[in-house]
Amino acid sequence: MKLLNIQQIREWDAFTVRHEPVSSPDLMERAGRACTDYLIRHFSREYAFLVFCGLGNNGGDGLVIARLLAGYGYRVDVVVLKHANRRSDDFSLNLKRLENVPEVPVHEVVSGDQLAALPGRDKNAEMQEPDSGSRMVIIDALLGSGISKPLEGLLAETVNYINNSGRQVISIDVPTGLPADIEQWNAAIYKNLVTAHTTLTFQVPKTSFLFPDAGRFCGTLSVLDIGLHTDFLPGLSSDMEYIDKAFIDPLIKPRHKFDHKGNFGHALLVAGSRGKNGAAILAARACLRSGAGLLSVGVPQHSYPILQTAVPEAMVLPDNSDDYPVFSFGPGKYTAVGVGAGIGTEAKTLEGYKRFLQALRKPVVIDADGLNLLAGLLKTEPGFRIPENSVLTPHVKEFSRLAGEAGNSYERFHHLREFAATHQAHVLLKGAHSCLAAPDGTCYFNSTGNPAMAKGGSGDVLTGMITALLAQGYNPRDAALLGMYFHGKAGDSAARKRPASAVIASDIIEEISIEVSTA
Repeated sequence: MKLLNIQQIREWDAFTVRHEPVSSPDLMERAGRACTDYLIRHFSREYAFLVFCGLGNNGGDGLVIARLLAGYGYRVDVVVLKHANRRSDDFSLNLKRLENVPEVPVHEVVSGDQLAALPGRDKNAEMQEPDSGSRMVIIDALLGSGISKPLEGLLAETVNYINNSGRQVISIDVPTGLPADIEQWNAAIYKNLVTAHTTLTFQVPKTSFLFPDAGRFCGTLSVLDIGLHTDFLPGLSSDMEYIDKAFIDPLIKPRHKFDHKGNFGHALLVAGSRGKNGAAILAARACLRSGAGLLSVGVPQHSYPILQTAVPEAMVLPDNSDDYPVFSFGPGKYTAVGVGAGIGTEAKTLEGYKRFLQALRKPVVIDADGLNLLAGLLKTEPGFRIPENSVLTPHVKEFSRLAGEAGNSYERFHHLREFAATHQAHVLLKGAHSCLAAPDGTCYFNSTGNPAMAKGGSGDVLTGMITALLAQGYNPRDAALLGMYFHGKAGDSAARKRPASAVIASDIIEEISIEVSTA
């Protein structure tokens, strides 16, 4: 889906109101219903809700949620923060509707002194359970996407109260105090922000959510479809995309009855060195799980029996060195190449690697030590060119070696886009919401993956996956997007089966399934 700035999202709302048509209050009702549906799926009636509402449309969303939750039998208290003199029309309408629900108390707060008396606190300002057997969740519906300056006064005091409550906090659309557009974000200025456990945002993620410096305030992100009119999008320009199932499924090529292994390419992985044979094994297994018809693995001589035993489905090419690769074989007959996982940075490795890249005319994935060696070549040999149809898969430190240090994640994003355009390569910066920068300037943010994947070997798995996809004839952009998405999806599946701390790279491989999903 296209990522939009706040002005575009407002125009989308207005387009929906005009062309569906639907009234603004009914659109707010739809948004509140989507949030309520999420809440009743995730919280039993043992939970109570304390809903903090500002005086604008975000507060209006909160009032709708409170009314609907009460209708489902939840205990709900509403806090209306009188932080301004004006109220939006939709807020006023929904506050009036709430008057017809007497079981929902409304607490008006005009000063910070009143916060200590809210439900869930005792006289010692320690959060207490509202009644026996129930637990309280805070809903943050104070301010939405319209913030234009840092919070102060009563709003800042209330944010501090929420953050120190010890309760689970769910923000509606945007955590209060967080600019929705990443261009507006400045950590030195925006210091009073709600730190949410979950953010329920409408229709599309806001761009600030996808960058570590700002996105850390969002917690888990859930994008709720509120039925904005789809006719608005086709003529809209955006150079950022959010990759989800609807985007990915059409990219997947079906397999046919009379296909054979030759139809799915012959991949070459050059990986491993003494002490790092695991990188070669993980990449090889992932490559095979991702559909490559044939796989050869180039390894140092000492690794030959290890790889032949650990990955019997692969053919193994022993190099002319015992401990580390020297690239005595060429890129030759292979459909696609993956290079770098665990190869080390020895001088003879660098020498052979340089020759290998210069001779390469096939799509290639470059990762790990391959990136570190490449960074050195780009610095010491200004005329050195990254091979055509390359996919680079750095983590943050590897990318810094390639493109220089950045002061923050948004500056790094600009470096990423510039590097991809300058070198005409697809560069996949790994992390939460991994970002693929294409040579044409388009950037694609991933929707899958989780912190359980932050383990050694996860990157080797991704290298094997993308290499397999290139070998099957996918272009570099689609191979990188499919690899990124299904790598994260496999990690999500692994994390559902065991604690996050227990997930290892081999678990991710076992969950790889590159196919059109019915879920």
